[in-house]
Amino acid sequence: MARDLQALTDRLAPLDSTMSIWFGHFERRMDTFAECFDAMNGMLTTMSTRLNDVEDMAAEMDTKVHNLDLKMAELSDGSDSDSDL
Repeated sequence: MARDLQALTDRLAPLDSTMSIWFGHFERRMDTFAECFDAMNGMLTTMSTRLNDVEDMAAEMDTKVHNLDLKMAELSDGSDSDSDL
């Protein structure tokens, strides 16, 4: 019985070594994948923040244009009344 167990252990040793190497490679690949995923997530977060900044600037510009339109309308109304005098 002990000899059979030893023979089985001897036959499984190369498989154990191969599996250990394979799992080591797999673990390194998964670590690389996780690092890439984290980097992509960081880039997407940055892009989202910049897009929000652009949207804020566009809204601010719309407000400024609207205020300028109102000011021009006021000036236009004022100059028409001055020309009547």
